[in-house]
Amino acid sequence: METTFEFLSGKVPGGIILVLALLLSVHLLLSFLKSSGLMSKQRVRKDRILYTVVILLVYLSIWLATRPPRPPVRLAVLPTADNRTLVRAKARNYYFPEYFRRNTFHHLKDKYFIHRWQWLYETIGPDSASSYPLWPKVARLVGAQIILTSTFSDSGIRFTLHHISGNQDQTEETQIHSLADSRKILTWLSEKTDLFRDSPLPDKDVNETFLQGELALLQKRYRQILLLADDNPSPDLRVLKAAALVHIGMQRKIDRQKVEYLESEIKIPEFEQARRILAELIRQRLDTPDVAYWLGRMAIFTEDFGKAEIFLKKALADDPTNSRIHYRLSFLLPQRLRDLGYKNRIELLKKAVYLDPGYRDAVYALAHEYYVSGTGTPSGLGTTMAMKTIQNFLKIRRGDARMLSLLGSISLKISDYDQAERIFKLMLQRYPNDSNAHYNMGVVQFMLKHYKKALPYFLQAIKIDHNLDAYLYAGITYRLLGNNRLALKYYRERVKRKTGDDDSYAKEAMKGIRVILADSLTKKQHEK
Repeated sequence: METTFEFLSGKVPGGIILVLALLLSVHLLLSFLKSSGLMSKQRVRKDRILYTVVILLVYLSIWLATRPPRPPVRLAVLPTADNRTLVRAKARNYYFPEYFRRNTFHHLKDKYFIHRWQWLYETIGPDSASSYPLWPKVARLVGAQIILTSTFSDSGIRFTLHHISGNQDQTEETQIHSLADSRKILTWLSEKTDLFRDSPLPDKDVNETFLQGELALLQKRYRQILLLADDNPSPDLRVLKAAALVHIGMQRKIDRQKVEYLESEIKIPEFEQARRILAELIRQRLDTPDVAYWLGRMAIFTEDFGKAEIFLKKALADDPTNSRIHYRLSFLLPQRLRDLGYKNRIELLKKAVYLDPGYRDAVYALAHEYYVSGTGTPSGLGTTMAMKTIQNFLKIRRGDARMLSLLGSISLKISDYDQAERIFKLMLQRYPNDSNAHYNMGVVQFMLKHYKKALPYFLQAIKIDHNLDAYLYAGITYRLLGNNRLALKYYRERVKRKTGDDDSYAKEAMKGIRVILADSLTKKQHEK
Protein backbone atom coordinates (compact mmCIF):
# COMPACT_ATOMS: atom_id res chain seq x y z
CA MET A 1 0.00 0.00 0.00
CA GLU A 2 2.80 2.38 0.94
CA THR A 3 4.60 1.67 -2.34
CA THR A 4 1.42 2.26 -4.35
CA PHE A 5 0.78 5.54 -2.54
CA GLU A 6 4.35 6.74 -3.23
CA PHE A 7 4.05 5.71 -6.88
CA LEU A 8 0.76 7.56 -7.43
CA SER A 9 2.10 10.66 -5.66
CA GLY A 10 5.28 10.85 -7.75
CA LYS A 11 7.76 12.83 -5.69
CA VAL A 12 5.10 15.24 -4.42
CA PRO A 13 4.43 14.50 -0.71
CA GLY A 14 0.84 13.24 -0.51
CA GLY A 15 0.31 14.19 -4.17
CA ILE A 16 -2.61 11.83 -4.78
CA ILE A 17 -4.37 13.09 -1.62
CA LEU A 18 -3.98 16.70 -2.76
CA VAL A 19 -5.49 15.89 -6.17
CA LEU A 20 -8.44 14.03 -4.66
CA ALA A 21 -9.04 16.87 -2.20
CA LEU A 22 -8.96 19.43 -5.04
CA LEU A 23 -11.40 17.39 -7.16
CA LEU A 24 -13.75 17.00 -4.19
CA SER A 25 -13.61 20.75 -3.45
CA VAL A 26 -14.41 21.68 -7.06
CA HIS A 27 -17.31 19.24 -7.27
CA LEU A 28 -18.75 20.41 -3.94
CA LEU A 29 -18.50 24.04 -5.06
CA LEU A 30 -20.26 23.30 -8.35
CA SER A 31 -22.97 21.35 -6.50
CA PHE A 32 -23.51 24.32 -4.20
CA LEU A 33 -23.76 26.73 -7.17
CA LYS A 34 -26.27 24.44 -8.86
CA SER A 35 -28.45 24.00 -5.74
CA SER A 36 -28.44 27.75 -5.05
CA GLY A 37 -29.55 28.51 -8.60
CA LEU A 38 -26.44 30.56 -9.43
CA MET A 39 -25.54 28.17 -12.28
CA SER A 40 -27.65 26.06 -14.60
CA LYS A 41 -27.50 22.27 -14.54
CA GLN A 42 -26.12 22.21 -18.09
CA ARG A 43 -23.36 24.68 -17.22
CA VAL A 44 -22.46 22.76 -14.05
CA ARG A 45 -22.26 19.50 -16.02
CA LYS A 46 -19.88 21.05 -18.56
CA ASP A 47 -17.74 22.65 -15.85
CA ARG A 48 -17.51 19.40 -13.93
CA ILE A 49 -16.05 17.67 -16.97
CA LEU A 50 -13.80 20.63 -17.85
CA TYR A 51 -12.30 21.14 -14.38
CA THR A 52 -11.87 17.40 -13.79
CA VAL A 53 -9.99 17.01 -17.07
CA VAL A 54 -7.84 20.10 -16.41
CA ILE A 55 -6.93 18.99 -12.88
CA LEU A 56 -6.10 15.46 -14.00
CA LEU A 57 -4.00 16.72 -16.94
CA VAL A 58 -2.05 19.09 -14.68
CA TYR A 59 -1.55 16.28 -12.16
CA LEU A 60 -0.45 13.88 -14.90
CA SER A 61 2.10 16.37 -16.25
CA ILE A 62 3.51 16.95 -12.74
CA TRP A 63 3.56 13.20 -12.07
CA LEU A 64 5.42 12.50 -15.32
CA ALA A 65 7.95 15.21 -14.50
CA THR A 66 8.54 14.10 -10.90
CA ARG A 67 7.76 10.36 -10.80
CA PRO A 68 10.47 8.10 -9.36
CA PRO A 69 12.65 6.40 -11.96
CA ARG A 70 11.87 2.78 -12.75
CA PRO A 71 13.81 0.45 -10.45
CA PRO A 72 16.87 -1.06 -12.11
CA VAL A 73 16.81 -4.67 -13.23
CA ARG A 74 18.54 -7.03 -10.79
CA LEU A 75 21.19 -9.26 -12.37
CA ALA A 76 22.60 -12.35 -10.63
CA VAL A 77 25.58 -14.37 -11.85
CA LEU A 78 25.69 -17.69 -10.00
CA PRO A 79 28.69 -19.92 -9.23
CA THR A 80 29.53 -22.74 -11.61
CA ALA A 81 28.18 -26.12 -10.54
CA ASP A 82 30.25 -29.31 -10.75
CA ASN A 83 27.09 -31.06 -11.86
CA ARG A 84 23.42 -30.22 -11.87
CA THR A 85 22.94 -30.81 -8.16
CA LEU A 86 25.97 -29.61 -6.24
CA VAL A 87 28.36 -26.67 -6.09
CA ARG A 88 31.47 -27.33 -4.02
CA ALA A 89 33.22 -24.72 -1.93
CA LYS A 90 36.19 -24.58 -4.30
CA ALA A 91 37.66 -21.38 -5.65
CA ARG A 92 37.07 -22.36 -9.27
CA ASN A 93 33.30 -22.59 -8.71
CA TYR A 94 33.22 -18.87 -7.87
CA TYR A 95 35.69 -17.72 -10.50
CA PHE A 96 33.22 -16.55 -13.15
CA PRO A 97 30.80 -14.63 -10.84
CA GLU A 98 33.76 -12.68 -9.48
CA TYR A 99 35.28 -12.27 -12.97
CA PHE A 100 31.95 -10.90 -14.23
CA ARG A 101 31.60 -8.48 -11.31
CA ARG A 102 35.11 -7.07 -11.68
CA ASN A 103 34.95 -6.58 -15.42
CA THR A 104 31.42 -5.25 -15.78
CA PHE A 105 30.62 -3.43 -12.51
CA HIS A 106 31.47 0.05 -13.85
CA HIS A 107 30.25 -0.72 -17.37
CA LEU A 108 26.64 -1.80 -16.75
CA LYS A 109 23.93 0.50 -18.01
CA ASP A 110 22.12 2.42 -15.27
CA LYS A 111 18.99 0.32 -15.65
CA TYR A 112 20.84 -2.76 -14.36
CA PHE A 113 22.69 -3.61 -11.18
CA ILE A 114 24.49 -6.72 -9.93
CA HIS A 115 23.23 -8.74 -7.00
CA ARG A 116 26.62 -9.95 -5.86
CA TRP A 117 27.31 -13.64 -5.41
CA GLN A 118 28.69 -12.93 -1.92
CA TRP A 119 25.27 -11.59 -0.88
CA LEU A 120 23.53 -14.72 -2.15
CA TYR A 121 26.08 -16.87 -0.30
CA GLU A 122 25.31 -15.04 2.96
CA THR A 123 21.54 -15.37 2.42
CA ILE A 124 21.76 -19.08 1.63
CA GLY A 125 24.28 -19.70 4.44
CA PRO A 126 27.52 -21.72 4.43
CA ASP A 127 25.74 -24.90 5.55
CA SER A 128 23.35 -24.85 2.56
CA ALA A 129 25.57 -23.30 -0.13
CA SER A 130 26.57 -26.74 -1.43
CA SER A 131 22.98 -27.35 -2.55
CA TYR A 132 23.12 -25.79 -6.00
CA PRO A 133 19.34 -25.70 -6.67
CA LEU A 134 19.07 -23.19 -3.82
CA TRP A 135 21.12 -20.60 -5.72
CA PRO A 136 18.71 -19.92 -8.63
CA LYS A 137 15.75 -20.28 -6.25
CA VAL A 138 17.06 -17.63 -3.86
CA ALA A 139 18.15 -15.43 -6.79
CA ARG A 140 14.53 -15.40 -7.99
CA LEU A 141 13.20 -14.76 -4.48
CA VAL A 142 15.37 -11.65 -4.08
CA GLY A 143 13.98 -10.35 -7.37
CA ALA A 144 16.65 -11.16 -9.97
CA GLN A 145 15.18 -10.79 -13.46
CA ILE A 146 18.32 -11.85 -15.30
CA ILE A 147 20.21 -14.90 -14.01
CA LEU A 148 23.35 -16.41 -15.53
CA THR A 149 24.03 -20.02 -14.51
CA SER A 150 26.87 -22.32 -15.56
CA THR A 151 27.86 -25.97 -15.20
CA PHE A 152 31.15 -27.82 -15.59
CA SER A 153 30.96 -30.78 -17.96
CA ASP A 154 33.36 -33.12 -19.76
CA SER A 155 33.23 -30.95 -22.88
CA GLY A 156 33.70 -27.59 -21.12
CA ILE A 157 31.44 -25.13 -19.32
CA ARG A 158 27.84 -24.59 -20.37
CA PHE A 159 26.32 -21.15 -19.66
CA THR A 160 22.58 -20.46 -19.56
CA LEU A 161 21.14 -16.95 -19.61
CA HIS A 162 17.70 -16.74 -17.96
CA HIS A 163 15.33 -13.83 -18.64
CA ILE A 164 12.69 -13.95 -15.87
CA SER A 165 9.32 -12.29 -16.44
CA GLY A 166 6.58 -13.35 -14.05
CA ASN A 167 6.37 -17.12 -14.30
CA GLN A 168 8.07 -17.18 -17.70
CA ASP A 169 11.73 -18.08 -18.08
CA GLN A 170 13.29 -17.52 -21.49
CA THR A 171 16.73 -19.10 -21.84
CA GLU A 172 19.71 -18.92 -24.18
CA GLU A 173 22.80 -21.14 -24.00
CA THR A 174 26.41 -21.17 -25.07
CA GLN A 175 29.58 -23.05 -24.14
CA ILE A 176 33.28 -22.41 -23.58
CA HIS A 177 36.16 -24.85 -23.14
CA SER A 178 37.53 -23.55 -19.82
CA LEU A 179 37.47 -20.61 -17.41
CA ALA A 180 40.39 -19.16 -19.31
CA ASP A 181 37.86 -18.37 -22.08
CA SER A 182 35.59 -16.31 -19.76
CA ARG A 183 36.14 -13.28 -21.96
CA LYS A 184 34.07 -15.00 -24.66
CA ILE A 185 31.04 -15.04 -22.36
CA LEU A 186 31.20 -11.25 -21.95
CA THR A 187 31.31 -10.93 -25.75
CA TRP A 188 28.36 -13.30 -26.05
CA LEU A 189 26.38 -11.30 -23.47
CA SER A 190 27.17 -8.07 -25.33
CA GLU A 191 25.61 -9.57 -28.46
CA LYS A 192 22.56 -11.05 -26.71
CA THR A 193 21.70 -8.22 -24.29
CA ASP A 194 21.97 -4.48 -23.78
CA LEU A 195 23.66 -4.85 -20.39
CA PHE A 196 26.80 -2.89 -21.13
CA ARG A 197 27.38 0.72 -22.09
CA ASP A 198 31.00 0.28 -23.16
CA SER A 199 32.79 -1.93 -25.64
CA PRO A 200 35.24 -3.56 -25.37
CA LEU A 201 35.02 -4.46 -21.70
CA PRO A 202 38.17 -4.90 -19.56
CA ASP A 203 39.64 -8.35 -19.01
CA LYS A 204 40.81 -8.45 -15.37
CA ASP A 205 41.78 -11.88 -14.11
CA VAL A 206 40.72 -13.21 -10.69
CA ASN A 207 43.32 -14.60 -8.31
CA GLU A 208 42.39 -18.07 -7.06
CA THR A 209 43.96 -17.38 -3.65
CA PHE A 210 41.74 -14.29 -3.34
CA LEU A 211 38.66 -16.43 -3.96
CA GLN A 212 39.81 -18.86 -1.27
CA GLY A 213 40.14 -15.90 1.09
CA GLU A 214 36.74 -14.49 0.10
CA LEU A 215 35.10 -17.84 0.86
CA ALA A 216 36.98 -18.04 4.17
CA LEU A 217 35.66 -14.57 5.06
CA LEU A 218 32.07 -15.62 4.27
CA GLN A 219 32.57 -18.77 6.37
CA LYS A 220 34.13 -16.73 9.22
CA ARG A 221 37.45 -18.61 9.05
CA TYR A 222 39.48 -15.48 9.74
CA ARG A 223 42.74 -17.15 10.78
CA GLN A 224 42.91 -18.93 7.42
CA ILE A 225 42.76 -15.55 5.66
CA LEU A 226 45.76 -14.32 7.65
CA LEU A 227 47.76 -17.33 6.47
CA LEU A 228 46.69 -16.88 2.84
CA ALA A 229 47.56 -13.16 2.89
CA ASP A 230 51.03 -13.84 4.30
CA ASP A 231 51.78 -16.06 1.31
CA ASN A 232 50.21 -13.68 -1.24
CA PRO A 233 50.68 -9.94 -0.59
CA SER A 234 48.45 -8.79 -3.50
CA PRO A 235 46.23 -5.73 -2.84
CA ASP A 236 43.06 -7.86 -2.80
CA LEU A 237 44.51 -10.25 -0.22
CA ARG A 238 45.74 -7.35 1.89
CA VAL A 239 42.21 -5.92 2.00
CA LEU A 240 40.89 -9.36 2.98
CA LYS A 241 43.53 -9.60 5.70
CA ALA A 242 42.42 -6.22 7.05
CA ALA A 243 38.77 -7.40 6.95
CA ALA A 244 39.69 -10.55 8.88
CA LEU A 245 41.55 -8.48 11.49
CA VAL A 246 38.52 -6.19 11.85
CA HIS A 247 36.25 -9.18 12.49
CA ILE A 248 38.69 -10.65 15.01
CA GLY A 249 38.98 -7.27 16.74
CA MET A 250 35.18 -6.87 16.98
CA GLN A 251 35.03 -10.13 18.94
CA ARG A 252 36.92 -8.49 21.81
CA LYS A 253 34.86 -7.42 24.80
CA ILE A 254 35.16 -3.69 25.43
CA ASP A 255 34.34 -2.08 28.76
CA ARG A 256 32.82 1.02 27.20
CA GLN A 257 31.81 2.50 30.55
CA LYS A 258 35.43 2.37 31.72
CA VAL A 259 36.63 3.95 28.46
CA GLU A 260 34.05 6.73 28.81
CA TYR A 261 34.91 7.28 32.49
CA LEU A 262 38.64 7.54 31.74
CA GLU A 263 37.94 9.63 28.62
CA SER A 264 40.30 7.42 26.64
CA GLU A 265 40.17 5.93 23.16
CA ILE A 266 39.17 2.35 22.47
CA LYS A 267 42.38 0.60 21.39
CA ILE A 268 42.15 -2.78 19.71
CA PRO A 269 45.43 -4.35 18.47
CA GLU A 270 43.80 -5.99 15.44
CA PHE A 271 42.30 -2.65 14.41
CA GLU A 272 45.72 -1.02 14.54
CA GLN A 273 47.12 -3.73 12.24
CA ALA A 274 44.18 -3.36 9.86
CA ARG A 275 44.59 0.44 9.73
CA ARG A 276 48.28 0.11 8.86
CA ILE A 277 47.43 -2.28 6.00
CA LEU A 278 44.67 -0.04 4.62
CA ALA A 279 46.70 3.17 5.04
CA GLU A 280 49.53 1.62 3.03
CA LEU A 281 47.12 0.73 0.22
CA ILE A 282 45.89 4.33 0.18
CA ARG A 283 49.46 5.64 0.01
CA GLN A 284 50.15 3.31 -2.91
CA ARG A 285 46.90 4.44 -4.59
CA LEU A 286 45.65 0.87 -4.57
CA ASP A 287 42.59 1.57 -2.47
CA THR A 288 39.12 0.34 -3.43
CA PRO A 289 35.67 1.08 -1.95
CA ASP A 290 36.33 -1.83 0.43
CA VAL A 291 39.25 0.06 1.98
CA ALA A 292 37.02 2.99 2.99
CA TYR A 293 34.27 0.58 4.07
CA TRP A 294 36.47 -1.30 6.55
CA LEU A 295 37.92 1.94 7.90
CA GLY A 296 34.33 3.09 8.41
CA ARG A 297 33.35 -0.12 10.19
CA MET A 298 36.22 0.23 12.64
CA ALA A 299 35.28 3.87 13.26
CA ILE A 300 31.68 2.89 14.06
CA PHE A 301 32.81 0.13 16.43
CA THR A 302 35.07 2.55 18.31
CA GLU A 303 32.28 5.18 18.20
CA ASP A 304 34.39 7.65 16.22
CA PHE A 305 31.40 8.76 14.17
CA GLY A 306 33.16 11.72 12.55
CA LYS A 307 35.66 9.42 10.83
CA ALA A 308 32.94 6.85 10.15
CA GLU A 309 30.98 9.47 8.22
CA ILE A 310 33.99 10.43 6.09
CA PHE A 311 35.00 6.86 5.24
CA LEU A 312 31.51 5.47 4.61
CA LYS A 313 30.45 8.41 2.43
CA LYS A 314 33.57 7.89 0.33
CA ALA A 315 32.80 4.17 0.05
CA LEU A 316 29.22 5.00 -1.00
CA ALA A 317 30.38 7.46 -3.65
CA ASP A 318 32.57 4.73 -5.18
CA ASP A 319 30.07 1.90 -4.72
CA PRO A 320 26.52 3.34 -4.59
CA THR A 321 24.67 0.02 -4.94
CA ASN A 322 26.36 -1.68 -1.97
CA SER A 323 23.70 -2.57 0.59
CA ARG A 324 26.33 -3.13 3.30
CA ILE A 325 27.52 0.46 3.05
CA HIS A 326 23.95 1.76 3.35
CA TYR A 327 23.39 -0.41 6.42
CA ARG A 328 26.53 0.86 8.16
CA LEU A 329 25.63 4.46 7.32
CA SER A 330 22.36 3.93 9.19
CA PHE A 331 24.31 3.96 12.47
CA LEU A 332 25.09 7.66 11.96
CA LEU A 333 22.81 10.42 13.23
CA PRO A 334 20.20 11.64 10.69
CA GLN A 335 21.76 15.11 10.38
CA ARG A 336 24.93 13.48 9.05
CA LEU A 337 22.91 11.90 6.23
CA ARG A 338 20.95 14.85 4.86
CA ASP A 339 23.47 15.61 2.13
CA LEU A 340 22.89 12.04 0.89
CA GLY A 341 19.15 12.69 0.59
CA TYR A 342 18.09 10.60 3.60
CA LYS A 343 15.94 12.09 6.37
CA ASN A 344 16.10 9.26 8.89
CA ARG A 345 17.44 5.80 9.58
CA ILE A 346 14.41 4.05 8.14
CA GLU A 347 15.04 5.50 4.67
CA LEU A 348 18.64 4.23 4.67
CA LEU A 349 17.61 0.79 5.89
CA LYS A 350 14.86 0.61 3.25
CA LYS A 351 17.49 1.28 0.59
CA ALA A 352 19.79 -1.39 2.06
CA VAL A 353 16.95 -3.93 2.04
CA TYR A 354 15.89 -2.93 -1.47
CA LEU A 355 19.45 -3.53 -2.72
CA ASP A 356 19.59 -6.89 -0.96
CA PRO A 357 16.25 -8.24 0.29
CA GLY A 358 18.09 -11.24 1.76
CA TYR A 359 20.39 -9.14 3.98
CA ARG A 360 19.29 -10.31 7.42
CA ASP A 361 21.01 -7.59 9.49
CA ALA A 362 19.39 -4.79 7.48
CA VAL A 363 15.97 -6.46 7.44
CA TYR A 364 16.10 -7.04 11.20
CA ALA A 365 17.12 -3.43 11.86
CA LEU A 366 14.41 -2.07 9.53
CA ALA A 367 11.66 -4.18 11.12
CA HIS A 368 12.79 -3.16 14.59
CA GLU A 369 12.98 0.52 13.57
CA TYR A 370 9.48 0.37 12.10
CA TYR A 371 8.09 -1.10 15.31
CA VAL A 372 9.77 1.29 17.77
CA SER A 373 8.86 4.32 15.63
CA GLY A 374 5.18 3.36 15.64
CA THR A 375 2.48 3.39 18.31
CA GLY A 376 3.10 -0.21 19.38
CA THR A 377 -0.54 -1.13 18.73
CA PRO A 378 -1.47 -4.23 16.70
CA SER A 379 -3.00 -2.20 13.86
CA GLY A 380 -0.52 0.69 13.94
CA LEU A 381 1.47 1.50 10.81
CA GLY A 382 4.79 0.78 12.54
CA THR A 383 3.66 -2.66 13.67
CA THR A 384 2.13 -3.64 10.32
CA MET A 385 5.23 -2.47 8.40
CA ALA A 386 7.50 -4.37 10.80
CA MET A 387 5.43 -7.55 10.36
CA LYS A 388 5.41 -7.15 6.58
CA THR A 389 9.17 -6.62 6.47
CA ILE A 390 9.81 -9.79 8.50
CA GLN A 391 7.35 -11.88 6.50
CA ASN A 392 8.92 -10.77 3.20
CA PHE A 393 12.31 -11.95 4.46
CA LEU A 394 10.90 -15.27 5.67
CA LYS A 395 9.68 -15.94 2.12
CA ILE A 396 13.34 -15.79 1.06
CA ARG A 397 14.80 -17.65 4.03
CA ARG A 398 12.15 -19.75 5.71
CA GLY A 399 12.59 -20.61 9.34
CA ASP A 400 15.37 -18.09 10.00
CA ALA A 401 15.82 -18.18 13.78
CA ARG A 402 16.68 -14.53 14.30
CA MET A 403 13.76 -13.20 12.24
CA LEU A 404 11.29 -15.66 13.76
CA SER A 405 12.46 -14.56 17.18
CA LEU A 406 11.83 -10.89 16.30
CA LEU A 407 8.40 -11.74 14.90
CA GLY A 408 7.58 -13.62 18.08
CA SER A 409 8.85 -10.77 20.26
CA ILE A 410 6.68 -8.23 18.44
CA SER A 411 3.72 -10.58 18.77
CA LEU A 412 4.40 -10.69 22.51
CA LYS A 413 4.54 -6.91 22.77
CA ILE A 414 1.21 -6.46 21.01
CA SER A 415 -0.31 -9.20 23.21
CA ASP A 416 -0.86 -11.63 20.34
CA TYR A 417 0.02 -14.56 22.57
CA ASP A 418 -1.41 -17.22 20.25
CA GLN A 419 0.89 -16.23 17.39
CA ALA A 420 3.85 -15.80 19.76
CA GLU A 421 3.26 -19.28 21.18
CA ARG A 422 3.08 -20.83 17.69
CA ILE A 423 6.32 -19.11 16.65
CA PHE A 424 8.33 -20.08 19.74
CA LYS A 425 6.96 -23.61 19.66
CA LEU A 426 8.23 -23.90 16.09
CA MET A 427 11.59 -22.45 17.11
CA LEU A 428 11.95 -24.93 19.96
CA GLN A 429 11.30 -27.78 17.56
CA ARG A 430 13.95 -26.53 15.14
CA TYR A 431 16.43 -25.08 17.61
CA PRO A 432 16.07 -26.99 20.90
CA ASN A 433 19.31 -25.52 22.28
CA ASP A 434 18.38 -21.88 21.62
CA SER A 435 18.13 -20.29 25.06
CA ASN A 436 16.21 -17.27 23.73
CA ALA A 437 13.51 -19.56 22.32
CA HIS A 438 13.09 -21.18 25.76
CA TYR A 439 13.10 -17.78 27.46
CA ASN A 440 10.52 -16.30 25.08
CA MET A 441 8.24 -19.33 25.37
CA GLY A 442 8.49 -18.88 29.12
CA VAL A 443 7.44 -15.23 28.76
CA VAL A 444 4.43 -16.29 26.67
CA GLN A 445 3.29 -18.74 29.36
CA PHE A 446 4.02 -16.13 32.05
CA MET A 447 1.85 -13.53 30.31
CA LEU A 448 -0.92 -16.13 30.04
CA LYS A 449 -0.49 -16.61 33.83
CA HIS A 450 0.54 -20.25 33.33
CA TYR A 451 3.32 -19.86 35.89
CA LYS A 452 4.00 -23.55 36.44
CA LYS A 453 4.37 -24.02 32.67
CA ALA A 454 6.58 -20.95 32.34
CA LEU A 455 9.13 -21.89 35.00
CA PRO A 456 10.80 -24.88 33.22
CA TYR A 457 11.42 -22.73 30.15
CA PHE A 458 13.21 -20.05 32.19
CA LEU A 459 15.29 -22.67 34.02
CA GLN A 460 16.25 -24.36 30.73
CA ALA A 461 17.29 -21.01 29.22
CA ILE A 462 19.54 -20.47 32.25
CA LYS A 463 20.95 -23.99 31.97
CA ILE A 464 21.83 -23.55 28.27
CA ASP A 465 23.83 -20.31 28.47
CA HIS A 466 22.93 -18.41 31.66
CA ASN A 467 20.32 -16.34 29.81
CA LEU A 468 20.36 -13.08 31.79
CA ASP A 469 16.71 -12.13 31.42
CA ALA A 470 15.59 -15.63 32.38
CA TYR A 471 17.09 -15.13 35.86
CA LEU A 472 14.74 -12.22 36.54
CA TYR A 473 11.65 -14.03 35.24
CA ALA A 474 12.57 -17.18 37.17
CA GLY A 475 12.75 -15.07 40.32
CA ILE A 476 9.40 -13.39 39.65
CA THR A 477 7.76 -16.75 38.83
CA TYR A 478 9.04 -18.42 41.99
CA ARG A 479 7.77 -15.42 43.95
CA LEU A 480 4.29 -15.77 42.39
CA LEU A 481 4.34 -19.50 43.14
CA GLY A 482 5.09 -18.73 46.79
CA ASN A 483 8.71 -19.94 46.92
CA ASN A 484 10.56 -16.89 48.25
CA ARG A 485 13.76 -18.81 48.96
CA LEU A 486 14.30 -19.71 45.30
CA ALA A 487 12.96 -16.34 44.18
CA LEU A 488 15.73 -14.66 46.21
CA LYS A 489 18.32 -17.02 44.72
CA TYR A 490 17.49 -16.06 41.11
CA TYR A 491 17.01 -12.37 41.90
CA ARG A 492 20.45 -12.28 43.47
CA GLU A 493 22.00 -14.12 40.51
CA ARG A 494 20.52 -11.52 38.16
CA VAL A 495 21.89 -8.64 40.23
CA LYS A 496 25.30 -10.33 40.38
CA ARG A 497 25.35 -10.52 36.58
CA LYS A 498 24.30 -6.93 35.89
CA THR A 499 25.77 -5.45 32.72
CA GLY A 500 26.02 -1.84 33.89
CA ASP A 501 24.40 0.94 35.89
CA ASP A 502 21.59 1.22 33.34
CA ASP A 503 20.69 -2.49 33.47
CA SER A 504 16.92 -2.23 34.03
CA TYR A 505 16.43 -5.97 34.65
CA ALA A 506 19.09 -5.94 37.40
CA LYS A 507 17.24 -3.00 38.98
CA GLU A 508 13.97 -4.95 38.86
CA ALA A 509 15.69 -7.91 40.49
CA MET A 510 16.97 -5.62 43.26
CA LYS A 511 13.43 -4.36 43.83
CA GLY A 512 12.24 -7.95 44.08
CA ILE A 513 14.91 -8.69 46.71
CA ARG A 514 13.84 -5.67 48.77
CA VAL A 515 10.15 -6.67 48.61
CA ILE A 516 10.87 -10.24 49.77
CA LEU A 517 13.16 -9.11 52.58
CA ALA A 518 10.63 -6.46 53.69
CA ASP A 519 7.81 -9.06 53.69
CA SER A 520 10.00 -11.47 55.63
CA LEU A 521 10.79 -8.82 58.24
CA THR A 522 7.12 -7.89 58.57
CA LYS A 523 6.19 -11.55 59.00
CA LYS A 524 8.76 -12.02 61.78
CA GLN A 525 7.49 -8.94 63.60
CA HIS A 526 3.93 -10.29 63.48
CA GLU A 527 5.07 -13.65 64.80
CA LYS A 528 6.65 -11.92 67.80
